[in-house]
Formats: sequence, C-alpha cells, structure tokens
Amino acid sequence: MIGNIYKVILVKFIMRRKSLVVLSILVSVGFIIFVNAGTMEDNNGIYTVGVYIEEGWNLVSGTVISDGIMPDSVVKLEDLKAMWYYSPIQQKYFQVYPETDWEGIMADDEDFALSNAMWVYSEKAGLLKYSTLEDYSSEERDLYAGWNLVSMTPDFLEGGKYGELTLEEISGNCNFEKVYYYGLGEWKEYNFAEMENSLLGRGLAIKVSQNCKMSYTGEQVL
Repeated sequence: MIGNIYKVILVKFIMRRKSLVVLSILVSVGFIIFVNAGTMEDNNGIYTVGVYIEEGWNLVSGTVISDGIMPDSVVKLEDLKAMWYYSPIQQKYFQVYPETDWEGIMADDEDFALSNAMWVYSEKAGLLKYSTLEDYSSEERDLYAGWNLVSMTPDFLEGGKYGELTLEEISGNCNFEKVYYYGLGEWKEYNFAEMENSLLGRGLAIKVSQNCKMSYTGEQVL
C-alpha cells in the first residue's frame, strides 16, 4: 500500500516537472517572439523605431544614431560601440558611429544612405529606440547590382499600406536573387510567403542582378 502511494507521488512529481519544463519552453519561445517584434511609428515618412537588439551585431533601419537615439531607449548611446553603412553604389563600408564618414556617405546622397539598413554593434541587449531622422520613401527604393541592405518599413509589411504581401509583390522591376536576414549571430535565408511584422525596424540583405527599383506591383488595399 505504502509502495503504491510512493509510486503515485513519484508520478505526480514527474508530471509536474514535465509541465514546468513545457511551460518554461513556451515562455522562452514567447519571449523570443516578443523580443524580435519591432515598431515603427510614421511621422510624415520619418519613423520612430523601437527594435529589440541582441548583444553584438544587429542589422537595423538606418540613421545617425548619435543624433537619433531617444531618451526612453533602454539601450543607451554609451552601450553602442559602432555603426556602419554599406554603400551598394560604391560597394564598400563607411563608418556612421562613433565617427561619421560624411565624405563617403555624401558621395551616395545623404537621404539615400540614411534610409538603408545599417550594422550596429551593442554591448547590451534590449530595446533600442531612435528616430530615422530622414524621410523614408515608401513608394519605391533604388537597389543596385549586388547586395543591398534594405530597411523594412510598415508599408511593405503585413497589415501595412498594401495589406499582406509577398516578396514578388514588392520587387518592382528587380530580380531578387537572394534574400537574407540576420539574427542570433547568423545569416538565414528568408524563405517566406508573407512578410512579417517582426522585421519592423530591421533590415534585409537583398541581392539583385542589376540596378532596379523596388516597389509595390499589385493593387493597393484601401
């Protein structure tokens, strides 16, 4: 009788531990999804971005971070060690922070450069909140032969100006050869049917075969 009681207690203990493990996994998954979610509030084309970044390198929507970071950002300016812009025109990198290579950036046109996605290195994980400072074009974007780091805005994401989209519907006259995103310290090929709001405030690496314009090609959702 006592042996049976111990068996029942043991089974209940094991089941409880399993439930806790499952709950822990679900909470962890939910936390990852929450951390990856971003926000972009449009103010006449100039966005306030809220993006959860990891410790290390992150690919985020472009800005001059020393001027654009918001007072309520969890990740502060002192937590950021570097920010770099990749020029698809010159096919080379230019530093944006802590020093800004204005000569290299201005060679591309400041508005174009600052509306591209950029690499930022942080020594702290958490919410990075900043202004893009520049007016991001939502109708079309110039891409150049080779790799482009493209900021993803609400217009080109699910629930935005054009509704639910596929990559083909925003490709314009471009031939997208490869599309990648960067997360958890590695590149991942972005194979998807619909754009995801987790990309808000982040960037995609898009390779095109020739100079072109990325734009919406379907019917606008009113």
